[in-house]
Amino acid sequence: IVTDVAGTTRDTLHEAIQLDGFELTLVDTAGLRDGGDAIEREGMRRARAELQRADLALVVLDARDPQAARDAIGDAIDAVP
Repeated sequence: IVTDVAGTTRDTLHEAIQLDGFELTLVDTAGLRDGGDAIEREGMRRARAELQRADLALVVLDARDPQAARDAIGDAIDAVP
């Protein structure tokens, strides 16, 4: 499912790629934000669990809303163990 509606992603999606001889696993997760229903909160719990296992986190932000992007950066940093 691809949509602009926040809170759509529930599962984590894993994709292994090769980059200069190194195998990397990219993981797409639910976004981290306040609120949401029980299912959305479960998606965010899974996202935080993936962050705990990650060696590197890439945060994707919506540049159309600079204040929300700044807030999301703080939230992402707070989510790192």
